[in-house]
Amino acid sequence: MMMKAVQITSYDGPLGTLEYGETSDPTPAAGQIAINVHYAGASYVEALFAGGFVPTIPVPWVPGLEASGTVRAYGEGVTEHDGLEIGTPVAAFTVTDSGGYG
Repeated sequence: MMMKAVQITSYDGPLGTLEYGETSDPTPAAGQIAINVHYAGASYVEALFAGGFVPTIPVPWVPGLEASGTVRAYGEGVTEHDGLEIGTPVAAFTVTDSGGYG
């Protein structure tokens, strides 16, 4: 399945190269949820990442450490009994991953 997202496609220039297009829709791993993103923050840290401050992040990648929206899917070990039914409104600070611009 595909989704639309803003992606960093290279580390050229002070903010890298941002492109809007299609990318694969991630499947949540065990203990994770996938969010239909309605809003995403833009932070100074992500501007540093996009500018190549941490060039070890392979391109292309979808920025978005802060996001809000609704639960789209959940991985193994997460159920509606956790209060996370499909469609539940959520906000996230992803810390170890990104993807809020998708």
